[in-house]
Parts: sequence; structure tokens; C-alpha cells
Amino acid sequence: MSHGPDPLGAVRRGAMPAFIPDGPDQTPLDQLTEMPAVGDYRDPSTIADPDRLLEAFAAAGYQEGIDVRYEEGNYLTVITLVRFRDAAGAAAALSAHLADYCSRAERGHVRTDRTGLVLLRESDTVRTLFVLDDVEVSVSVCGCYEDDDDERLSWTERWSDDIIAVLRDQAPTPAPV
Repeated sequence: MSHGPDPLGAVRRGAMPAFIPDGPDQTPLDQLTEMPAVGDYRDPSTIADPDRLLEAFAAAGYQEGIDVRYEEGNYLTVITLVRFRDAAGAAAALSAHLADYCSRAERGHVRTDRTGLVLLRESDTVRTLFVLDDVEVSVSVCGCYEDDDDERLSWTERWSDDIIAVLRDQAPTPAPV
């Protein structure tokens, strides 16, 4: 049982900051996919060895996942949260995920908060992967946003910082009486 914020519940309720630069304060999601078992996990990008990643997720104590997609014309943003048995499991899963994902990254940097990385792929997609307590969070932004790679990397990290603030601010759902 989790005694802290419920980031997956927050995403289910649509508590996300606007994802389009200069967009509205809240943007309704277009698609929500529950991933109750490790075999249901789907990655928003190409993974070199999906079986190995799923094995690492299982070993890290995969509990549940959620994937939300926002689309506006050709713009696509995907936020994926996966809960693991504990913070150490989430960190182990992140390491396995980054090992696979980084193999095709063109460039990137360590997040300012030191919780993960921000990466640019050959498709111009920017993705940040990081850990928030017992949850691995992924924010993937298509290459449609911003013309400049540096600006897209910076903007994605700033937006994911806003996501962290929203997720940390969520109170846990009370247990039924």
C-alpha cells in the first residue's frame, strides 16, 4: 500500500499541465491505456530488446502501468508511468530502460534534478526518463515541437518538471471504509 502521493491516479484524473507551449492550462488526454501486468507494457518508442526490458521490469517488481497520449494535429506527447515494488525496483527498471533506449540516442544530458536523462533520438523525438519514488516516469515528445533540438530538449525537461510538481502535489486516495 502506498502512503504517499498517487501519481498514476493523478494521471487517470487528468491532472497534467498543458503540454503545448503557450497552450491552455489543462489539456484533455486523447487516449488512456491501463497496463495492469508487465506483459501489457508498451513503450512509446522503439526498444531494441523488448523481451529483455520486460524481464528487467518483472525482476524489478512491476506493479502496474498507465500510458496517456495527447494529440493535437501532428503533435504527439506520451506520458507513461510504471509503478514498481519500491524505489529500488524503479531505479533498477530505469537503468535497464536507459541501457536499451540510450543505444540509439543522438545526444542528451542528465536531468537537472539528477533523477534520470533527457535524450534526443534520430527521429527528433525527445524523451525524458526518470524515477519518482517507486514510479518510473517517461515523457516522450515528438519532433514536431520547436524547430531547434536544444530548445526541444530544454522545453521537454521544463515541462516534465511541471509534471513532477503536479504528481507530487496529489494526495493519496483514501481507502474505502
